[in-house]
Amino acid sequence: MTHGKAVKDICAVLQKTFDAYGPVELFRGFVDACNLALEELPCHLHYAVTRESIVPADSKERWNKATGRFAPQTLEAFAYGFSVLLDACQFGPDPASTDSGGGPDVIGSVYMDLLSSRSNKWNYHAQYFTPWGISLMMAKMSAAEDLEAQFHAKVKALIHEDPLLQAMTLADAVVWQAEGDQGKAFAWWLRKAWPLIRPKIEPIRVCDPCVGSGIMLLAFASCHPLWLSQIGYIQYYGIDIDPLCVEMCRLNMRLYGLDPLRITPATTEKLLELAGQLGPMEQPYQEVIQALPEERPAKEAVLIERINAARVEQLNLF
Repeated sequence: MTHGKAVKDICAVLQKTFDAYGPVELFRGFVDACNLALEELPCHLHYAVTRESIVPADSKERWNKATGRFAPQTLEAFAYGFSVLLDACQFGPDPASTDSGGGPDVIGSVYMDLLSSRSNKWNYHAQYFTPWGISLMMAKMSAAEDLEAQFHAKVKALIHEDPLLQAMTLADAVVWQAEGDQGKAFAWWLRKAWPLIRPKIEPIRVCDPCVGSGIMLLAFASCHPLWLSQIGYIQYYGIDIDPLCVEMCRLNMRLYGLDPLRITPATTEKLLELAGQLGPMEQPYQEVIQALPEERPAKEAVLIERINAARVEQLNLF
C-alpha cells in the first residue's frame, strides 16, 4: 500500500466517528492504541511460542486509560488503521518517490488532514509539518547519504590495528564463501565483532529540538541502511513541547524500526542535556517550560506560531 493511499484510508475510517468524538481526542486515542500495540507485540509472540505470559502487570490499566472511553466500532476503526500503518510504513528503494506530501510520515499526514475541519479551516490544535521533499533535501545536505561509507572506513581502520578483529573478518569471509549468503555472513560479523568495536567508535547523533511527527528524522533515516540505526551507530533524539507530537514521533520510530531512540517531551533537564544543539529555539523553549502554569498556554501558542512561521519561511525559500 502506498503512503498516500494509507493516509486516505485511515482518515476515511476515523472520520466516521467524528459525531461521537472530537478530532483531537480521537486522534490521540488512535496514536496511544498503536503505540501500546507495538509495545506488546513481543509479549504476544512470546505467548504464542511458549504459552507463558510476559505482559506487564499494568497492561490492562494502560489499555483502559488509552481506549476505555471509545465505543467498539471506534476500536474497530483503530484496529483497521493500525493494520494500514503496518502495511504502508516502509521506505521504498527511492525515498524521493512518494504519492504523499508527507512521504513515509503517514501518521503526521493523517494528523494534519484530520485536524482540518470539513470547511477546510484549521483546528486550533493543528500544526503544519515540514513537507517530505524539503525534509529529504535537508537530510541529504547534512551528508546523511555518506554515513555508511564513513562507518566502513572507521571499521576498516580499527580492524587493521587489531589481529582479533582481522581473524573475525576473515572468518566472516569464509562463512560467506561457504554459505553463499552475504547477508547472513554480515549478520554473523555484527554479532561477533561489533560489540568489540562499538566502544571505540563515537556514534552519530541526530537531534531535532522541535521534532513534531518525526518527519526530519525519517528523512535522515531513509538515506542510509536501517542496520546502522539498529546497531546503535546512528542514534535519534527529539524533543517537542507538544506531548501528542512526541507520541506521534515515537510511533513513527517504532513503525520504521529505528532504534535506539530518545524521544521525550521538552523539559528543563532535557534542554540542559542538549545545550548548544537547540539553536535559536533554545530560549523560547525555556521561557515556556519555566513559565507559571497560568501563563504557559499563552506562551505555548506564541512558540507554536513562531515555529510554524519559521517552517513557512523555509518553504518560501524554495
